[in-house]
Amino acid sequence: MTSDESGSDANMLNMIPVRTCHWYVSTSTGRCIIRKKRFGGAPSRYQKFFMRLLGKDDYFRICLDEKGSNIFRLIDGEKDVRAIGGIIKGESGKATKQLFPRIAAFLTNMESNGLIRFK
Repeated sequence: MTSDESGSDANMLNMIPVRTCHWYVSTSTGRCIIRKKRFGGAPSRYQKFFMRLLGKDDYFRICLDEKGSNIFRLIDGEKDVRAIGGIIKGESGKATKQLFPRIAAFLTNMESNGLIRFK
């Protein structure tokens, strides 16, 4: 790992993720389901027509797995990535070298898809 990568990992640990999407917890599975708008702005008449024709609504549903749901629930706009990782580490009871890189990769993916932002 180069010094640039370790510096960016350290910076990521101090960042605070904030949710930017609608979400809920499934009553049957207990996992988080994120709702994301299909169209960036207001849908056109044609988009609305075809969505009704296909029986779809204006939202995608993204179902997170158990680990993703655990991380996503901890995002409250106050905890930084280091604190979230510490809680996950404490809940699992085992330390792993890949914990923080995996959390960072998950959150980076969430940010690139517009589901969270960092402050």
